[in-house]
Amino acid sequence: MLEYPFFDSEIRSRFLRRLRTLGVTCESGGAGEALLVLVPEDLDEELADQVDEIYDELLEANAGRVAAGAHGWEKNVAGIGLSLPDGRQCTVAIEPELLDRLLGCVSHEELRDLAQRIAAAALDPDERPLCQR
Repeated sequence: MLEYPFFDSEIRSRFLRRLRTLGVTCESGGAGEALLVLVPEDLDEELADQVDEIYDELLEANAGRVAAGAHGWEKNVAGIGLSLPDGRQCTVAIEPELLDRLLGCVSHEELRDLAQRIAAAALDPDERPLCQR
């Protein structure tokens, strides 16, 4: 399942409604302080791109609300939701400015996949040289 984390229940609800109008079956839940939406990984590429675009759009709208003081929040936070090899879920905090720069170059899915590979390698390192793998 692909994870889309939110920190605002209203924005998550809007995301869920938009996915349902596209016919995407999804689940919602929480991990720590994040509100998650879980989407099947087997979506066709066009539909997966639409889901990512909706997510980006809603996060930008939420960022505008936060900047305008709609919630009175004082923190600017960002993160990537991960599924660890043992099945645990976690969210890795990333500086928002760094995440913005990264997402200018790679998609959410590519960044999440990279982070999951790094987490898997950290939890179960392969000591062999790269040329022998």
